Amino acid sequence: MTKNDTTVVIACHDPNRPIRRAVASVLRSSGVNVLVVAHNTDSEGMRTALGPLASRVRVEPFTDGIPSPAGPFNHGLAIADTRFVSIMGSDDVLETGAVDYWRALAKRWDAAMVLTRLHRGKARRPIHAPAVRPWLYGIADFAKDRLYYRSAPLGLMRRERLEELGLHMTPDFPVGEDIAFSMRLYSSSPVVVQRRGPGYLVGEDAKTRVTTTSRPVDLELQHITDLLSRSWVADWSAEMRAGVAIKTLRIHVFGLLLNREMDFWTPAQRVSLAAIAQSLCDFAPGCERAFSRADTALLHAILNPQSPNEQLLQLAQARSRFFTPAALVPAYAQGWCHREGPLRFDVASFLVR
Repeated sequence: MTKNDTTVVIACHDPNRPIRRAVASVLRSSGVNVLVVAHNTDSEGMRTALGPLASRVRVEPFTDGIPSPAGPFNHGLAIADTRFVSIMGSDDVLETGAVDYWRALAKRWDAAMVLTRLHRGKARRPIHAPAVRPWLYGIADFAKDRLYYRSAPLGLMRRERLEELGLHMTPDFPVGEDIAFSMRLYSSSPVVVQRRGPGYLVGEDAKTRVTTTSRPVDLELQHITDLLSRSWVADWSAEMRAGVAIKTLRIHVFGLLLNREMDFWTPAQRVSLAAIAQSLCDFAPGCERAFSRADTALLHAILNPQSPNEQLLQLAQARSRFFTPAALVPAYAQGWCHREGPLRFDVASFLVR
């Protein structure tokens, strides 16, 4: 019998999650081992939840007391012994034949990573990241194809490459535990982005999937400080640095503002936010010159901790109105032709399906 060459690691901390659905979707591909890591929960309860599929699945217990998927994913990847590995959330679903499609791409292009197509929910709403070049064929470029917009390494990974780089997710981060892992892998390895075919569906039916906890800025954005401190980012080109800094400001720093109430923004929190934003500007000097007028105004307010909280939140709301002139028109001339300028970026994102 031919040995399976792919292991899909599914982290699950609650047997009431739709784990059976997730496993069944993986088994609709060939040559796949399914490894369910029962995270901080009883493995027998997980086997019961799997029902008749339990005999086709390896269930491994893992306890670390940390409410992060990093630990169980690290554990699963460490014990997998196949050529290819993949990670998956217990709320999510693979479309029929997805792993077969990824594997074919990986072998064709000798890729260390195949980034899957991503859609959200039963309606299959496309997740427009990464916004690759429309004509991309074959191996992607970290900067030119904006790979840094895909924080989670979803798809297929060559296990040997993970071992060569010594990659592990960061288990003590409440969010962003996979960012350094992904950025290191994407920036130093051959990556293929799946443009068509069966992909990965992000589930939306779990009641506890989204947290409303308002963590302090330093804790919520700890992954940024961690990434900028990694020794290997010193080898990045100015183009790579600018792309990562712009994405991080847009997604993680600006995005934080709409998830916090007014009274959260004490002077101490404002100072922390300004310091992190400034560290990104220092990491990639001039990166902000790609921004729209709305993003530029918001960045200036963030960098000044004395600016009124009301103004800060108004500017955050204004930059989220994506089809207004302020959100579409660059603040500087460079933004008209910059890869991360609002018009080029928006068009490239729209074309991702």
